[in-house]
Amino acid sequence: MRNKYLSGIIAFLLLFSRVSLGLAEAHTAPPVIESVTMERDGNLLSYPQLTGLADAEIQRMINDDIFLSANLSAHMITFATLTPDSLWGLQVTYEAYVTDRVASFVISADGKMPNSRQGQTCTALTYDLTTGKRINAEALFEDFPEAIAWLEEEALSTLGEEISDYEDSSALLPLPVEQFSLDRSGITFWYAPEQFKTVNGRVGACQFTYDEIRHLLKNDPQGIPAALGLLETYANAQEQKDAIDQAMTDGKLEQWPVALGDAMTLVVDTYGLTRTPDEFPGGRYFVLEHPLFRSVLLISDAMEAGWEHSVVEGIQLRRGGVGGLLSGQACKQDVQMVLGNPDETIQMTENMAYDYHLTTGECFLYHHQSATLRFYFDDAECLTAIQLESN
Repeated sequence: MRNKYLSGIIAFLLLFSRVSLGLAEAHTAPPVIESVTMERDGNLLSYPQLTGLADAEIQRMINDDIFLSANLSAHMITFATLTPDSLWGLQVTYEAYVTDRVASFVISADGKMPNSRQGQTCTALTYDLTTGKRINAEALFEDFPEAIAWLEEEALSTLGEEISDYEDSSALLPLPVEQFSLDRSGITFWYAPEQFKTVNGRVGACQFTYDEIRHLLKNDPQGIPAALGLLETYANAQEQKDAIDQAMTDGKLEQWPVALGDAMTLVVDTYGLTRTPDEFPGGRYFVLEHPLFRSVLLISDAMEAGWEHSVVEGIQLRRGGVGGLLSGQACKQDVQMVLGNPDETIQMTENMAYDYHLTTGECFLYHHQSATLRFYFDDAECLTAIQLESN
C-alpha cells in the first residue's frame, strides 16, 4: 500500500513539474536536453532527459539509465515529504555537455538524502549516442594502465598540496576512474563522498584538461577522443601566437571561467575557497575548491582586511597552458619559437622562489596593451607555471 502511495506522489510531482527545453550549449546540434524541474518551498529537483535523438530506442535507454543511476525516484520521495519546517531541504541540479557523439551529465544532490541524513552526492554519467551505452574510461586512453598511473600521480602530487590540514591526502587514491564526466575543457573524475570530501563538505573531484592528457588519449580515428576533436592541435606557431594574443586581449584563459577584473567575492562564492589565501609580496594566492581550479591559482591584491573590494589581478597556471604551451611539458625554446624573445627576463633566485612559491630559474615576460604574460622556467629550462596578469 505504501509503495502505491509513494508512486502516486511521484506521478503527481511529474505531472505538475515545470519542464523547460534548452540547448546544453548554444553550438550543440540535436539532441537537446529537456530539464524536468520541480520546485516547492525553496527546494529544487531538476534532472536531464534527452529529446530529439534520431534513434528513439537509444534515447529511451539513456533517459531510463539517467533516472535509475542518479537514484531520482528516491530523491522524488524525499522531495515529496519536505515541508517548510523540515530540518534539511533538497537541491538536485545537473550540468550537461552534449555533442553529436557524446552526452555527459553530472547530477548533484545536496541536502536531505534518501537515508534521511544530510549529505551530498554527485553522479557522473557519460554516454555514446551511437549505442546508448555508457562510455568507460578504457575507451578514452591508448594504454589504460599507463594512463591511470599518470593521472593518479598527478592527482596525488597536485591535490595533495592543495587540500587543507584537515583532509587526508591518502583518500585521493585510487582515482575513481569509472565515475567521470566530460565537458568542453576536459575530463573530471568524481569521488564517492565516503572516499574524499573537501573541508567544506563538498564531494571531491579531480579535473584534467584535454591539453594536458592528449599524450594519453586513444589515437584511433574512429574513437571517442577523435570524434570529439580532442586529438587536434595547432597547425603552426602563428596559430599558437594568435591564440595567446587573443588571451591577453581578453584577459582570460580559454579553459577557465574567470577573467582579469572579475570581483573576487563573486569568484569565491561561485567556486569555493579551499583555505585562507596565501600571501606573497604584493598580493595573495587564492586556492579554489572547484575541480576546474586544481593547480590554477587566482591572484589579488595584498589587502589584509578581506577581499570584499578585490578583483582578479592574475591567473597562474601550474597545469595546462595557453596556445599549446603547457606547464610541465614545454621548455624555454618552445616558448621562444612561438613568441620570440621576451620583453623582459627575471632571474628567480632562491629567495624570490620561496617568497612567490615558485621554482628557481628564469621568468620570461611578454607585454601586451592590456595584460602581461609570464612564463616561469626551472633550472632545467622546463616550463613550470604561466601567469596572465593585469598591467
